[in-house]
Amino acid sequence: MGRPNARGKIMDAATEVFCRKGYGEATTREISERAGIAEVTLFRNFCTKKDLYFEVLRPVRGQLSEVIESLKDKTGDDGAMLKNLLIDRLTMAEKNSRLFGLLLNDMQYHRDVKVEFAGIYRGLLDALTQYLSRNFIKSSRQEAAAAARYFIWLIMGSVINKNLLGDTEDQGPGSQGTSGDSTDGRPYDAQAAADQSERIIEIFLNGIKDRGTR
Repeated sequence: MGRPNARGKIMDAATEVFCRKGYGEATTREISERAGIAEVTLFRNFCTKKDLYFEVLRPVRGQLSEVIESLKDKTGDDGAMLKNLLIDRLTMAEKNSRLFGLLLNDMQYHRDVKVEFAGIYRGLLDALTQYLSRNFIKSSRQEAAAAARYFIWLIMGSVINKNLLGDTEDQGPGSQGTSGDSTDGRPYDAQAAADQSERIIEIFLNGIKDRGTR
């Protein structure tokens, strides 16, 4: 492989610095030093630190936009798509866990970050609400919206859980296995993600009541 170009070096360095320090504390000087380039070279590639920050988060934004598109006009689902969607999103969250952790943290403190991703969240919430209304909760738009929020929180919670607690036994994606790699270098277990998703969808669609008491 050839040597990475300046833009690639900047992106790699920015990802490391932003994930370690957050948007507010990271500086373009530190990013440039880590990339081994002059700061002026950084600004030839990215006009502002904010532009660079949102470019680092592009994978997260792109994946969320794909979810919105996949939910449009989907009908006749028995829960299989919902399960596959959850598996896919948990896989994405695992492989981009540091970026999700960065985003969730910075949205609390930086208005620009919050505004940028609030629109995506609203689009995702609306698409998922309509999907649930068409397929599962046809009688109440309000209940469909509540269920959509809960489903999104399930995915967000898995990211928060991983970033706070790391990988522990039976915690889900990343705990065992060798079928892939997460961004922090630990193995990703696709079967664990599928098993976790199966349990989550069962609870999501059928509730928490013990089957033996029904």
